[in-house]
Amino acid sequence: MGPDHTGAAEAGPCAAEIGGGRGAWHLKRRAPPAYAPIDAQGNGQGTFMGPVLDSLMAGMPVLIQHFLAAIAIFVAGVFVYTRITPFNELALIRQGNAAAGVSALGATIGLALPIAGALAGSVNVFDLLVWGTLAVVIQILTFVIVALAIRRLVESIMREEMAAAILLAGVQVAVGLINAAAVRG
Repeated sequence: MGPDHTGAAEAGPCAAEIGGGRGAWHLKRRAPPAYAPIDAQGNGQGTFMGPVLDSLMAGMPVLIQHFLAAIAIFVAGVFVYTRITPFNELALIRQGNAAAGVSALGATIGLALPIAGALAGSVNVFDLLVWGTLAVVIQILTFVIVALAIRRLVESIMREEMAAAILLAGVQVAVGLINAAAVRG
């Protein structure tokens, strides 16, 4: 205890006394936490959101570039895939062919997975474009190989046979997962 037996002398200049005399309560002013926000002048008086907003603004251009590049690869992949398949998925889907819908679903997920892997592992947009394009080529080759390996696969999907569509979609998603992991490294 300090000389007045209230503890004020021990608390130093950061203490505030509530009440007076022997039963006084003392509140110590705490130092700012280590994560205290810093304003533009660097004096620790800014808002908590300052560093978060700074980080957001610094990263936003990279996010937009990578997102747009990934979407461009995806759209190009879907375009090429629909041109390589011997049937028109959209026309069959419009006619109510559920097998074509399942096949298209497997293709789109199978294309998106390795593009996401390339996106996660890329160091810049060019890296994303190279690995994303390679991933799309692998997915398109998957359709070609499955169509050659399974007789009448295309005809089965056109006849709305779900078993063939589910098999194709499953293979496309499985290869997409492996492809994504391989691209991600």
